[in-house]
Amino acid sequence: MSTTNDNIDINPMSDEDYSRYESRVRARAARRDLAVQKCRSRILGNPNCGRYRVVDRFRNAVVLGGEPHDYSLTLSDVDAWLDD
Repeated sequence: MSTTNDNIDINPMSDEDYSRYESRVRARAARRDLAVQKCRSRILGNPNCGRYRVVDRFRNAVVLGGEPHDYSLTLSDVDAWLDD
C-alpha cells in the first residue's frame, strides 16, 4: 500500500507495477459503469497534480473525489472505495 504525505502519493511500486495497479482499478470501476480520471496537470504545486476522481460514465457526473479540489483522491483511495 502507498502512504500519502500532503499532496504527494509516495509509492514503493515500480512504474510498471503502478501502471498495472492503475489498470486493475480502472477495470474494477468500469464494471460498475464508472470511470477513473487522472488530473493531467504536471505542475507540482497544483493540488490536483497526480490525483484522481471517479465519474459516472453515463451521466458524466463526479461521484467521488470532487472536493475540496477537482481531483482529490490517490489511486489507493479509489481502490479502497471500490472495495466498500
